[in-house]
This record gives sequence, C-alpha cells and structure tokens, in this order.
Amino acid sequence: MKKGIAISCLALLACATMLLASPKHSNVTFSPDYKRVIATGSSTHIIPNVEPPSDKKVISGNLSSYPNGTYFCCFGYTIAGTGEGFPFEVWEAIAFTPASNATVTGIKAAIGTFGGTAGFQLGLYTDDGGVPGTALKSFHISNPPTYGTCCVVDSGRDGNGIPVTGGTQYWLVAKVGPNDNDFEGGWNMNVTDQRVGEYTVASYCLGSSTYCGSNSGKWTAGTNGDPGNAYAVVGTE
Repeated sequence: MKKGIAISCLALLACATMLLASPKHSNVTFSPDYKRVIATGSSTHIIPNVEPPSDKKVISGNLSSYPNGTYFCCFGYTIAGTGEGFPFEVWEAIAFTPASNATVTGIKAAIGTFGGTAGFQLGLYTDDGGVPGTALKSFHISNPPTYGTCCVVDSGRDGNGIPVTGGTQYWLVAKVGPNDNDFEGGWNMNVTDQRVGEYTVASYCLGSSTYCGSNSGKWTAGTNGDPGNAYAVVGTE
C-alpha cells in the first residue's frame, strides 16, 4: 500500500472513531470539536445525479462521473448557524487555482442539511492573503438535499460568466447568510486520488473560545488531503 493511501485511510478511521453522538440529531454524530459530521442513518438512500450533459469545462473539482457515487455520502465538514441551538457558527471553504484564464459559469458543492429550515449561501470568492476575500458571485441554495444521501449536487449558475485569472487562487465558500441562521448541514467529502495535504481549505468560526479558540470571527486556513470537500467549478476557457 502506498504511504499516501495509508495515511488517508487512517485519517478516515480517526474521523469515524472520534465522533460523538448528539441527542438532538439522531441521524448524525459529530467530532469532539463539532466541525466534522457523519450521517448514521440514511446512507442507503440514493438519488442518482441526473444533471443534464454539459460541454462546460471543469476548471477545478473532484466530483465523480458516477451518477450513484458523485461524492461520498456520509462524511463531511459542518456548516451551521446558531438558530437551532448549535453551539457556534461555522462556515467552510476550499481553494482552487485555474490553470489558465477562464470564465466561470457555474459552481457546485455537495452540501446537505440535517437540521433547520433555511438554506445557505454558496459563493465564488477572491483570495485575501490566503483566506477567502470578496464575493465575486453568491447564490442562495434554498433546497439542499438531506445530509447522508447521494447524489444531488447544489448548483449556482451565472449566464454572463465570471472571468478568473490563471495561476491566481480563488475560493468556493459555503456560509450561513443573514436569513439562514437556523441552517445545519454538512459539506460532503470526496476521495479522488488519495492526495495527502494538498487541498487548501479554510474554516470560519464565530462563538466562544471553547469552540473557536482565539479565532472567533476569523477565517483560518490549512490543508488536508483526500477526502476533500466535494465540489466543482465549471466554465469555459
């Protein structure tokens, strides 16, 4: 077994063994810091991804072409507001760098809900010193799928297109908007090529030091390998 594959598999095992049950959410369990979430009861519910065929180029992403396995259904990163009693607000983001100048016409993410009635915001952002900066385009996802199912993908499309520059870092951001404070959900992970420490990611935490340490109200960046946040950025060159 390759070293990278072994490390990635061990990371998944660690996630699974560390998670804590929640009396409020009988269908999910959380890591001790509540920033990772596993679906425990609905992984057998498969809705094939039947997005229409498109000639748009995948500028960046890790979604599979398999309709019944576009992403991994049941492990993910928490996105939540505090309206339903979640102990802190948390957003997630993943960075990408276009190989050449391109025009983004759509963004996709595998994010589902396990609580609340609101949707969430999915946006394309500039980079600001290694963390998400200004929104170039933001979409309100009002009807996300149930977390733990597969394989509906949340999508935002821009008919005019958004120009991006090759070699420049951008971010795909999932956040709780002003009217989405009761959203609780997870951004599904997806395994592609067993990369270790190669995805640039960021997390925003707003709450007490118990959950956010000294970083409340700030984006903090880091890296992880597979499994990374399941996403795609599409467009033309």
